[in-house]
Amino acid sequence: MGSEGLRLRIYVNKQKKLIIAPDYNDRYGGISNVTIQIKDGKFSREINQRIEEAINFIIKEYEPMFDTPIIDEMFKEKEQAIRKMVDYDTALTEMVEVDDENY
Repeated sequence: MGSEGLRLRIYVNKQKKLIIAPDYNDRYGGISNVTIQIKDGKFSREINQRIEEAINFIIKEYEPMFDTPIIDEMFKEKEQAIRKMVDYDTALTEMVEVDDENY
């Protein structure tokens, strides 16, 4: 579902509060240096599993509201808009290429 591949890291900060943050914070910052990470183990796997279950529960609860013809229409319009953009890009490229040959 929606949470597959979600990797969370678990930390404890100086105030003894549990922090759960996405893995990308390790690469891009965002977690203070006054935290201590709880490495991958039984505890962190249990927390990650419970978070994934909660996310999936929420997804299942709200997903039915999107099962409507309006959503189908929105995607049709979006696909048409994308095709039009591709057409404009192609037309502009062809125009530039033709003009370029005249120089």
